[in-house]
Amino acid sequence: LRGLKFFATSRPDQDLVEHLQSFQNKQFYHLRQVPVEEADADINAYLNAELPRFQDTPEIKKLVEQAAGLFIYAATVVKYLSKLKFSLSEQMRRINRLLESGVPQSTKETPLLDRLYQQVLFDAVGQFTDDEDEDENIDFTHRLKILHTFLCSAEPISIHVVANLISFSDAPNFTETVAHVLTSLHAVLYTENDKVFSYHKSFTDFIFNENRAKKFWCNPQKFHLLLSRICFNIMNSELRFNIANIQSSFLLDCDNAALPDAIKQNISLVLRYTCHNWVYHLSLANSNKLANTMTNFLKLPVLFWIEAMNLMGSRGLCEYMLRGARKVVMNNTPLEEAFAEAASFALYFSGSAASLSTPHLYISSLATWRKTSGLSWGWKTHFPGIPKFVHSAGGAALMTITTASPVYTIALSSDGKYLVSGSEDR
Repeated sequence: LRGLKFFATSRPDQDLVEHLQSFQNKQFYHLRQVPVEEADADINAYLNAELPRFQDTPEIKKLVEQAAGLFIYAATVVKYLSKLKFSLSEQMRRINRLLESGVPQSTKETPLLDRLYQQVLFDAVGQFTDDEDEDENIDFTHRLKILHTFLCSAEPISIHVVANLISFSDAPNFTETVAHVLTSLHAVLYTENDKVFSYHKSFTDFIFNENRAKKFWCNPQKFHLLLSRICFNIMNSELRFNIANIQSSFLLDCDNAALPDAIKQNISLVLRYTCHNWVYHLSLANSNKLANTMTNFLKLPVLFWIEAMNLMGSRGLCEYMLRGARKVVMNNTPLEEAFAEAASFALYFSGSAASLSTPHLYISSLATWRKTSGLSWGWKTHFPGIPKFVHSAGGAALMTITTASPVYTIALSSDGKYLVSGSEDR
């Protein structure tokens, strides 16, 4: 349309900048080009509107000076002071704590936000640190893990999922603890549709920088290793054969009216998260410390994982995820080969009609899987009742079904779905 214009605001992401540079008609406006007086006036108006109890007070003036033209600073201050409807005296105490550091010598963004985020975190979790009180240190560690889990999750997750990911035997009512931490971090985190989000990327940048976050720092690689281990523990604990208790292999999943409820009842929210995201955490951990855990996972639970993913409608991700895991273990040849075979099997199943009826993961796909490696042989030994196939290029039998007595006649249904046999015992 003639005259139509788009206005986009963003951090100076290099890919986005390069993309916008390719536009024929464009105009860039950088935040640093805004006169600080204009920014201060906007921040002053914003703080007076959002903090009416302090309208035109010296405290507002000092906060404007301390913001130094950064609106994200002012916005975080407002959330810090007003989100929970604090009393006037509590708001005043919080303002005084923010102002105690004085007007910064530098107007750069990082020092400003660092002081603010440090204060927010101290009020939320830092009060539980006491070198002489072991119990308080445990509380601090728990609360810090909750925060780090929210920030390191592969996707926005709920309080319930976090509570189940980071649960402790000595922490009863842990869901309440997670909820309390989230509430106390209202200035930097918020909930929408039962999922937790961070208000601004500057907060995650702060948390992942050791020099800036100090005792609140999250070591991403180490924490993703922890989450990887947790994912494997949950999958090993909750995944099982026929997890949805499907009674018949003669029905397609879409024709099984009871299946959606069975999936919801038997595949918990935290299991859904771990099934979909264990490779994400594993790849960011980039460690060989879980080699034994992965080896054990591939021996059998990987089949239960493919089963669960198929039930959740995510079978197309299985091969991609397993090949992603393979990249993590490239220096471990046996494990690399095992992941490659598991990925090939996942593709073999997900790309076939067998995936339309989940039980056929075992009785069709596994039964006809041609590989004869130790891994696939091990899979089949767990299911001795599945049909046995002999793959041959000649005229030899392709399949053998063992019966209790001689078979005198067989018949194939017209739709090709059923094979009926007649023998002495039935």
